[in-house]
Parts: sequence; C-alpha cells; structure tokens
Amino acid sequence: MTFDDATIASQLAASLPRTRWFADKGVGIAAVTLHERIPLPQDAAAEVALADVQLAAGDSSRRYVVMI
Repeated sequence: MTFDDATIASQLAASLPRTRWFADKGVGIAAVTLHERIPLPQDAAAEVALADVQLAAGDSSRRYVVMI
C-alpha cells in the first residue's frame, strides 16, 4: 500500500517520539518534510525515506533516514 508524503510525514511525527533511538523525546515536533523516498525491492513492502524533522520551541531541525 502506498501513502502520500503528507500521510507519511504525519505518521512519522506521531511515531518518532516513541522510538527508542529518537533523542529528542521531550521536544515536540513542529513539522516533518520528506525529501526522498526510495522503494525497496518488490518483495519488500517498505521504503527508505530521507526526512527533515523540525523540532518545536525554536530548536533546529534534524535529518533522519527512516524505513517506512
């Protein structure tokens, strides 16, 4: 199933603070912008994405590579 960028960005904003490796759990996420989506081979129902995460409260943005 393929989702549009806005849906994926929204899901990432909601799920990142719950991931173990996300260092900014105490800071809200203001926005997520996807820059690149790379599909994996057809037998894998996943993609790799490059996303900028803009943190709330004037903090800088962070760039992540995530599996979606």
